Amino acid sequence: MRPRWRPWRGLFRANLITYLRNPLPSSGLAIVLILFLGGIRLLQNLGVQHVNVAVVDQAANPASARVVADLGQYPTLTVNVTDLATAARRLASGAADIEVVIPPGLGAVDAGGHLVPAQVAVSYHSGTSAESGADLVAAAVDKADRQAQAAPPVFTVDRRPVNGASGLLVLFLPGLLVFNVINAGLIFAAGIFAGYRSSGTLRRIQATGISPADMVLAHATSNVLLATVQVLAMLAVAMALFAESIPFGPMVAVAMLSYLVFLAIGLAVSGWVRDPQRATVVATSVAFPLIFIALIPNIGAGGLAGAALGALPVTLATHAMRQIVSGAAVTSYAWDLAGLGAWAAIALAAAGRVFRWDE
Repeated sequence: MRPRWRPWRGLFRANLITYLRNPLPSSGLAIVLILFLGGIRLLQNLGVQHVNVAVVDQAANPASARVVADLGQYPTLTVNVTDLATAARRLASGAADIEVVIPPGLGAVDAGGHLVPAQVAVSYHSGTSAESGADLVAAAVDKADRQAQAAPPVFTVDRRPVNGASGLLVLFLPGLLVFNVINAGLIFAAGIFAGYRSSGTLRRIQATGISPADMVLAHATSNVLLATVQVLAMLAVAMALFAESIPFGPMVAVAMLSYLVFLAIGLAVSGWVRDPQRATVVATSVAFPLIFIALIPNIGAGGLAGAALGALPVTLATHAMRQIVSGAAVTSYAWDLAGLGAWAAIALAAAGRVFRWDE
């Protein structure tokens, strides 16, 4: 039976109003996962050793400004320009790890227009991370020296990062997104329909003449809209926290296709298992192993077990998302999209077929 517009619209609007009035059951986990992303970023920052550099610029000319600017480009160096007495005091107290004194003669030229040799004094605490910071200071001074002499380097390094995104972002973000999708789709949908059935809500809806197709489609579309908002929020927070560019379009498309799969599975479970309490238990029992697979990638199973795991919708979704975050081409996850589409078609057909109004 084809869904009719007015019943679908009424149920769709009623579902959205319910979610807005009580957002915690539907969006509570998404909020927790966003906070978890913040915790991951915090741990990443704690793992990076920052070196405090006190710079004394006695030259105050373009050459010395170039040295200071080059020092500021290193993410592990925290550069503060100050006077000589303050720099010495901060180094002695430990507030600064390195003291860099740029002499007045840096960048000066003689009567013939030739650069006068100058030496930058670098003082630091030995045996600490300041030693690696001192190497960065030497590199910045060497770069400024070459630029001042208009001498391009003969030997250079071509830096090509294998993955343009943060390693932690690639590792955790797809799993957390799929975790939220499984919870909002499979577990939440099964619980909602089980509650409707036990409270008699489905019987009252049935009395209005609404078809099962209207019912399933209205819940599917309202839940997909809610999940879209949650996914967009998680992606926006991840981009802000990790300062990385994430392709929103492909990520949202994969997430929504995955959500459609797990939502249909949740609706199928709620329709197949008549007991409302057992429906929630069955949905949770199905969801937890899938969440484990999503959060812990590359389990390393081979043979038939590996092939079976690779065909699961959770594996297809996480693999596609990791390819997208890593900047891979669409051809690298095209089969994942095709597999998710097949899962969605099968699960939606099963959900509509096993749907029941009563227990």
